[in-house]
Amino acid sequence: AENKAREQLLEEESLEAIRTLSKTEDHLVAYGLVSGLFNATRETKVVEGEEQEMLHRLKVATDNASRPKDVDEEMEAVYQERREREALTAEFRKGLVDAGIARELLCLTQKHKELSIHHLIAGIFVALTQAKDARGRLVQDGAMRALTALGSGIAQASEGSAPLFESEGAKEEAVTLKTIRLSGAHAIARICVSTDPHLFSSGVAHDCVPRLLLLADGEDELAQFEAALSLTNLASLNEETKDLILRSKGWGHMEHLASSNNEQVQRAATGALCNLVTSRLILSEIGQATAKGKRHVLIFLVLSQADDVETKRYATSAIANLASYPEAAKLIATGEGKGLEKLVGLLSSGIPVVVHPAAHAIAQLIDPSNPDNDAAWIDALLDLNILAPLILLQSHLAAGTPPHECIMTCLAHLDKVPKAIEIRSKIEAAAPPAEQAAIQE
Repeated sequence: AENKAREQLLEEESLEAIRTLSKTEDHLVAYGLVSGLFNATRETKVVEGEEQEMLHRLKVATDNASRPKDVDEEMEAVYQERREREALTAEFRKGLVDAGIARELLCLTQKHKELSIHHLIAGIFVALTQAKDARGRLVQDGAMRALTALGSGIAQASEGSAPLFESEGAKEEAVTLKTIRLSGAHAIARICVSTDPHLFSSGVAHDCVPRLLLLADGEDELAQFEAALSLTNLASLNEETKDLILRSKGWGHMEHLASSNNEQVQRAATGALCNLVTSRLILSEIGQATAKGKRHVLIFLVLSQADDVETKRYATSAIANLASYPEAAKLIATGEGKGLEKLVGLLSSGIPVVVHPAAHAIAQLIDPSNPDNDAAWIDALLDLNILAPLILLQSHLAAGTPPHECIMTCLAHLDKVPKAIEIRSKIEAAAPPAEQAAIQE
């Protein structure tokens, strides 16, 4: 019966009725419409929270006086029924998206400034954005404008008041402006993660920033991950967007998440910091060599030592970007983070996606044509035995690839340094004949 009702809702006559009702000025009618759509699109979780699952198992065992094996079989049947119900719901959600439901939700968001209506619209968007292939159409139909408007213009500005409650089993939770904005931010993050941000208008992109930072500030690690990944994408847009993120204290939020014990959260936050580091504001602070500016460089040197390869890659890429700025290069080479030592270690890792930015950073620090570079940095690198990994990588990396090209650039720079020439000749002479031939090639 439930599925039959959904099928009828997707018929053209019903869709036309929804389009008409979305323009209503009557708040009760609008509430009834969004309430129906909320219930019809809501996700059926296959496995619920631990407490709910235990209660359900107890009920199955009590009702059937079952043995443990029978309970497991009964529970598997329950899970299967939930999977089937969710599959049908997902199909219905796709039908709504294809019918352009985001336009109607935008209209309702703009016309009605009630807490309850905005709460339900936020929940509908959370459900609709689950399917990655639906997000482009949602953006096209104005979903981002609706999502960034959720919670705006509502009279009940006090987040302590709770005129509406939502029941989830034994759980009862107050609905406030903050919870509405958080739900909307979840949907915004899902869209930003998988959509080219250049498709957004500058106004919409900027309106997303405070919502995403609100999401990043919570305790939910999945939300933190999605928010950081979304900000990584938005930070790639332009200098104006970077400035907005930084003025909204986005750097501090991402720096905090970069210290997370959750590997995915740390990785996403490091990516966001990497995209923000070359902004005017951050480079200005680094250029002034203030404690804050020094910390900006130090954090990437620390994150470059992470176990996760992608985090390591993001951090090393940021170091490579910073190495082209004189003050930042100086902090990398001589600061408390022991940058030269860490770069040699990153080269020695042999991981191509890490070797490439590490070699690029080193090539800039030892470039003899750059008057801002200090010859002492080359001496320090030679004392750290940098030639050993460079020579090894020269013969082991595929010729013509970006990592190999950077290695060759480093060696070419060092070939102009007498001390390096002497060390290199000793290394090559001590190498087995087969390796010597490879090095010569």
